[in-house]
Amino acid sequence: MQAYSIGELSRLVHRHGGRPVGSFRWLPLDCISYPANSELFEKKNSEEINKKSEIPIPEIITLQAPHALFMDCTHDNEMPAQKRTVEDTLPTAALVSFCSCATGTTFGYDECYPELLDVVNETRQYSYGTGIGIVKKQLNDIRVDLANQSVDDMEANEMHVHHEGQFITVHRTNAKTGRGYFLIARTKFSPDGDQTMAPITLHGTQVKNDFAYSLAKSSLQPEETITLTKTDKKILPVHVELTKLEPFEIDYDEKTQSSTINLPEYFPQGSIAVLSTFVKNCDDELHDFLRSGALEAAQTLNLIDINAILYKCESEERDASAGLDGCYDIPNYGHLVYAGIQGFISVLRDVIMNNDLAHPISNHLRDGTWALDFIPRRLDKYAKNSEAIKEFQAWLESRFDAVKKVPYFLVPRYFALTVSIAYEALRFQALSLMSPRIQDSTVFVQSLAMCSVQMVGLMNSASIDPFTTIPSMAAGLPHFSYDFMRCWGRDVFISVRGLLLATNRFEEAKQHILRFAMTLKHGLIPNLLGSGKEPRYNARDAVWFFLQCIQDYVHLVPDGESILDEKVKRRFPLDDTYF
Repeated sequence: MQAYSIGELSRLVHRHGGRPVGSFRWLPLDCISYPANSELFEKKNSEEINKKSEIPIPEIITLQAPHALFMDCTHDNEMPAQKRTVEDTLPTAALVSFCSCATGTTFGYDECYPELLDVVNETRQYSYGTGIGIVKKQLNDIRVDLANQSVDDMEANEMHVHHEGQFITVHRTNAKTGRGYFLIARTKFSPDGDQTMAPITLHGTQVKNDFAYSLAKSSLQPEETITLTKTDKKILPVHVELTKLEPFEIDYDEKTQSSTINLPEYFPQGSIAVLSTFVKNCDDELHDFLRSGALEAAQTLNLIDINAILYKCESEERDASAGLDGCYDIPNYGHLVYAGIQGFISVLRDVIMNNDLAHPISNHLRDGTWALDFIPRRLDKYAKNSEAIKEFQAWLESRFDAVKKVPYFLVPRYFALTVSIAYEALRFQALSLMSPRIQDSTVFVQSLAMCSVQMVGLMNSASIDPFTTIPSMAAGLPHFSYDFMRCWGRDVFISVRGLLLATNRFEEAKQHILRFAMTLKHGLIPNLLGSGKEPRYNARDAVWFFLQCIQDYVHLVPDGESILDEKVKRRFPLDDTYF
């Protein structure tokens, strides 16, 4: 009753009503460490925790305002008959009851009392049985139904509020079941004359009528007009008539799976209509489907495969696609840093945490399914040479095909969920291929270890061998990532210990040592390798780090001394002549 206008009432309902429809659900991603070895994973997975994916870590609580005790009228508010009109009692009560928070009222509101009760000095008898009690029970039944659907997940309650003149509509849904209720309330702050509302279209939603009522003040003779004095023995309510209205006409388009609600000619101020809604293809089965199978699909991937799926900066992606593909471009935002899933995760991280449904990526996902097509399609070029990538690509395609069937306004949430699940699975698989110390270490150490996956990959234009294509370490992303500028002796051998030896990538470390050793000339190791075809010897300290790297390899790798027995075919065995 404190709202001074219809717009203010709409704002209060929006503020206290619950999370917006299509809100993002936060997954821990890489903000919490978790065991990546099978034994500890199975032990952790058997614990009873409220996990949201296949990774055994609990759900993260995100920042949101505490729920309010939202009252339609308190003991010190004026009654609608005093402040607005008695007819506004019904729409205001309905709007409050649709909010996903604790609600309350004061005696006399539902009974349509003409004035505020004096809770201290009141001596008169109350009267019962009139007003909006019948409708209030039906509204409370809806609250109970929605609450029962959300016993284990209160964040599943979502709503959308729309204000148009005298009309306020509220769509309250359950994100997990797809079921909900749609309220059309026509307020009466004052007799504002006639207004109409255009037909309402709910996309991807099936709708059916529940009930509709109108509250109107009775036509009384002048001598019967109610006036209260302190000498009256009983409090009499305002005489009102509660009329049940005819069901609304609903048109359902099977092709677009959209419902259009047509308001009748007679829907006066002080009226409400409640309709049941159901969003097809959006239920617990979809949630379970999207959250399952990712770990299994990723279990045969190696670290080079994960580099292709998760990372690849602009120049790396151009190199792999002969210049056809690059990083994804989001309108009004710009190009992502990586063409792989990490590019989307880097943007979605803050978007999900802040539930930013107005972010350019959220708008872009509502506008179309281009991103859902891009992620699996870009893997075609990598899947040609890797059955493991092809298997993970199939998982992505099946999940995104399911997401494409949900209404457009829910696509951002399910896209973010699918990408997050994929990221978790890829990160878990990458860590499981590294040393046991990293598998069970802190999130900081695990994040550092992922840099190993980020910096070492397979390139068409660059290698550490002049005759065969071998995964190579980039000196830096994005500028030192392709062609002859990718591998630098100083950068590689400073980094080998942290990126390859500490992560148990011993074979990659060995290959980098041996391939650079092939180019040894005049006691120098090339600073710019150029795939071993056009090495440049412009750094005397490169050989120092090369020798230190060999020493680290011998000390840290099991049977590391064996590298000293390896035969190396030198590119310059005699002089500057290239062999």
